[in-house]
Amino acid sequence: MVSWHIFGWPEAHDNDGERAARAALALLDTVLKLNHDSSPKLAARVGIDSGAVVVGAGVDKDAGVFGETPNIAARLQATAAPGTVLITAATHRLISGLFIVEAMGPRALKGVATRLEVFQVVRPTGVRGRLAAARSLTPFVGREEELRLLLSRWQRACEGEGQLALVVGEAGIGKSRLVAEFHYHIRDTPHIWLESAGEQFFQNSPFHALTEMLSQWLQMQGGGANAGEMLERLERVLAWAGLKLDEAVPLVAELLELPVGERYPALAFVPEQKRRRLFAVLMGWVFAAARLQALVMVVEDFNRRQCC
Repeated sequence: MVSWHIFGWPEAHDNDGERAARAALALLDTVLKLNHDSSPKLAARVGIDSGAVVVGAGVDKDAGVFGETPNIAARLQATAAPGTVLITAATHRLISGLFIVEAMGPRALKGVATRLEVFQVVRPTGVRGRLAAARSLTPFVGREEELRLLLSRWQRACEGEGQLALVVGEAGIGKSRLVAEFHYHIRDTPHIWLESAGEQFFQNSPFHALTEMLSQWLQMQGGGANAGEMLERLERVLAWAGLKLDEAVPLVAELLELPVGERYPALAFVPEQKRRRLFAVLMGWVFAAARLQALVMVVEDFNRRQCC
């Protein structure tokens, strides 16, 4: 059975290449888990290419999609070994820095005039989001006015006036590259920089951005990384922020998937009350961090509809 999916239609995202690669790896992981309990064993393989396509009339999944890109992806999938994800150089450029890949060399594909460089996606690098990957990629060109605006907002923030900047543009226009350049320009000014890859992969986790940033903060504090040591680190951070540990620790530990055992009593909050208290705790930590140093919090793929 062959199944194909388009990332970037009918709605394009800046990270469609990343989304496709993550989906492919998740598919292979799911098949691997199913094979532990099923017989006969299942096998899956994936081919990914990136480029222009021609879409027929209609906006549903049955609309025809034509062009060289889907053909190359299909041919690439046919040559992949079971349990692997193969990509072209075009896709490799989009996900560079976000995934460990292995060069497989040039490969001849049926129906394709020239041999194509092929890569195998092995696993994510641990870097989340295009912002981190953009730091070592394309030159910064043509966004000097936008950069000046961000730097002026930064100056006002350093003077104690909180700022909010929303960077909006078409997919692939260079939003992440602009923010990476801004980060480079403020590197010599003492500050705390926290970032989140956004909500796209965690649409059922409304506090994911703050949770990811808090995890970064805890990692900055040093020490071990097992659950017990992370819990102790969380206790120190929340105490430093002036929060009541009996309430704050269980709330945040659950969000971070850290077991508290019998160290803290169970909280008897209804869901809405729990959400409000958790938000208050997280904001308490944010304000404490901002009092320590100028604080920059960057959220990629910010979904305004979830915040209005």
